Amino acid sequence: WSPDGSLMASAEPSMEDDGTRTDRINIRRAGEQEVLLQTEPTENMLRLRFSADGQTVSGCDVRGALRTWSATTGELLSEIGGGGNDAVPSPDGQRLAVLSGSSVRLLATEDGNHELEFKGHEYSVTDLSWSPDGRLACSTGIQVYQNRSPEVLIWDTTTGEETMRLRGMDVAIKRVAWSPDGSRIATGSQDGWIALWDASTGDLLLRDRNGSRIDSLVWSPDGQVLVSGSADGPARVLRAPSQADRAGSQRPVEKGPSGD
Repeated sequence: WSPDGSLMASAEPSMEDDGTRTDRINIRRAGEQEVLLQTEPTENMLRLRFSADGQTVSGCDVRGALRTWSATTGELLSEIGGGGNDAVPSPDGQRLAVLSGSSVRLLATEDGNHELEFKGHEYSVTDLSWSPDGRLACSTGIQVYQNRSPEVLIWDTTTGEETMRLRGMDVAIKRVAWSPDGSRIATGSQDGWIALWDASTGDLLLRDRNGSRIDSLVWSPDGQVLVSGSADGPARVLRAPSQADRAGSQRPVEKGPSGD
């Protein structure tokens, strides 16, 4: 979604004449099918987001590189990063979190310089979401062979120190999305579970079963709607009120070594 909620960007696969699979970035008005703008073919993209002013769209590919296009012309403006499994730009666009194995590297988007590395995960990092102010990040780690995710970590993006560790869902959590107002964190699992967490206390607020593997999670700009996407099923819309009921069954939250 664009910041004002009027536009949506999506990466849609296409097949080139030589048989190469690529993606094209399409921009549409929210709720409409007509494509307003389409970019030239690019690498397979994992995530997209508009800039805060709505003038550009950034996407991260399967190599952990960040590409930025003009949202009005479709022109490719820049490319940085690489050398990872995925990458996530900060809300202000000034930093890039590159997911690589069990660590996360933070780079400056202006020159690609390395700022810090977070090594709090024991297992492979599958996803990351920044807090709206960019001071914190929430990342998920999964033990691939056991298909379980005991690691949902919140950490300080300035110091690289862990501040909180979320516990309560013994499932393969692979996707995470911080709400626009910063109050909640949504997670999605391999077996279709969506969970909402209180971002300040770590309490598990709500659980909902989608039925399909969760491959993507996106909040609406007003934070009232959470959209989940799956490669093997349709997108699903979940209403996410700010005062969600707490789940009836939850395990204690384990705090990080440097947080309360």
